[in-house]
Parts: sequence; C-alpha cells; structure tokens
Amino acid sequence: MKRLVSVLLILGSSLLLASCSSQANSDYQNAMTQAKSTVDKGNYSTAQAQYNKALTAKKSDQTAQTSLKQVKLMRTADTDVQQAKKSAAKEKLQQVAATEHGNSTLVKQAKTLRAKLPTVIRLFVNCCW
Repeated sequence: MKRLVSVLLILGSSLLLASCSSQANSDYQNAMTQAKSTVDKGNYSTAQAQYNKALTAKKSDQTAQTSLKQVKLMRTADTDVQQAKKSAAKEKLQQVAATEHGNSTLVKQAKTLRAKLPTVIRLFVNCCW
C-alpha cells in the first residue's frame, strides 16, 4: 500500500512538472512568433517586449537573448538617426548586421538602413527640423 501511494505521488508530480514545462514552451513559442512578426513590421519596441517574454519562459535561450540584443541596438540606432548621429547609428547597425545566430530579418534591415543612412538622415532632418 505504501509503495502504491509513493508511486502515485511520483506519477502525479511528474505530470504536474510536465504540464508546467509544456506551458512554458508554449509561452516561449508564442512570444518568439509575435517577436518575429513585429520585427518584420519594424516595431522594435513590441519585439523587445516579446523577446523579454520568451526569456521569461526560457531564461537561457540563446536565440531570444541574441535577438533581444539586436532589437535593442536597432532601437538605439533609430534614436541616433532621429538625432542625426550618423556615426553612432552606423556603428549600431553594423553590430546588428554582424550578429551571428540572431534574427536574420534584423540583419537584413540593419544592412539596408546602413546603406541608405545618409539619405535617411538627410530626409529626416529636412522633414522634421
């Protein structure tokens, strides 16, 4: 009888842990999907929040950590562009573009923006100053 109770407790605990793990994986997958979608749209603020959610579910996930770093750099580069800080923006965009094992869309966006940086800054300054 004691053995049966022990087996049932172990089995119940295992099922509970598996359920929690499954929920964390689902939360991670949803956050990563949302992050990718918002990166595709250039919404880096929301992407950053989604990568943070993914890391809450899987703290040591390298892809989420690397992508979060890229998004933060893109947000800072956007601010640099708005403030006409060409060299600072160029440096951050280069860091995003050179990132390995991160978000490939961010790499492409950084390369594109970096190539068009002088024009983008000129247009922004003429438009908004």
